[in-house]
Order: sequence, then structure tokens, then C-alpha cells
Amino acid sequence: MAASCSGGRFLIVNGVPHAGDVPPVLAFLESTSGAYTTTRTYGSAALVLFWERHLCRLADSARILAGSPPELLGSDHPRARFPAVSAVIRPFVEESLRAGLGLALRERDRAGSTEELAITALVRGSEEEEDGLDVFLHIGFFVPPVFGTAGAHLAVAGPGRDVAAAKYSDWAR
Repeated sequence: MAASCSGGRFLIVNGVPHAGDVPPVLAFLESTSGAYTTTRTYGSAALVLFWERHLCRLADSARILAGSPPELLGSDHPRARFPAVSAVIRPFVEESLRAGLGLALRERDRAGSTEELAITALVRGSEEEEDGLDVFLHIGFFVPPVFGTAGAHLAVAGPGRDVAAAKYSDWAR
């Protein structure tokens, strides 16, 4: 299956590159329910920042959401079969990461770019997959902003998450 590069964006679904237009990450999160985490690369994509922490957070969020309203982890996920533990989620996410990084880095090299990569991993329940989950990996080119000595400031408005201990895409809407 050929992968599509839509403005430097790639989507890997269950380890297979998505053959079609890839939306910006916000549109992807707005259209796909599930537990997610986002990180980036550093040093010309030589390092994925805090990858181990992100995998643990993703697995914890999926485990928490498995006991929450079904729409938070995928509308019809099979709760009894969902294996929301790090040891089970890790190989599926890392398989998609290997495929996605390969595509993105080849495209970046072809374009002569030195941009970093933004990586969003999302897992959701699936009735169609034997293991009971779908894994999505959204990768896009990323130019880190220059903050200077003042650092970054962030303001969040709106209601908090219904399930505060988990990070899930419905809240991003």
C-alpha cells in the first residue's frame, strides 16, 4: 500500500501506511476517538523525546478509558477483550512508529529538509481486530518555535476532561 504525504503528514494504521490524504493532527484527533499521546523528535530526528513515558501514559490512559463510557475509547470497543496494558500496546505502537519514521525520514531527506517530526499515537478499541485494538500513528514535519530566555506560556480554556486521569481525543474537541 503506498503512503500519502499530505503536506508532510503520514498516517500509519495498525502498522500499515494509510493510502490517502492525511489530515492535520487536530482534524485527526477530532475525528478519531481513543487514548492518545503526542511527542516530537530532537536532534534531526535522532531521538524521540520521552518515548518511554509517552508509551506508559498511553497505556495508562487506555486502561482507564476501558472502564469509562465506550465512546471515549472507540464507540463499540469490546471492553472484556481490550488489552490496555503497556506490554501489549507497546509492540503495536512501535511497529507503527518504525513504519512511520521510515516514511517520514525518507520524505524529509528527499526534500532536503532538516525539520523535526511531531508524533501522535492513538489507540482505540476495535471489534474487527483480533487483539481488540486499533493503533494509529500520525506523523508530521515540525519546526520547533524559538522561545528565547522567557520560555513558553500556555493557557487552557474550557472544561476539564470528564476522566481527568486519562488523555483522550474526545477532550481535544
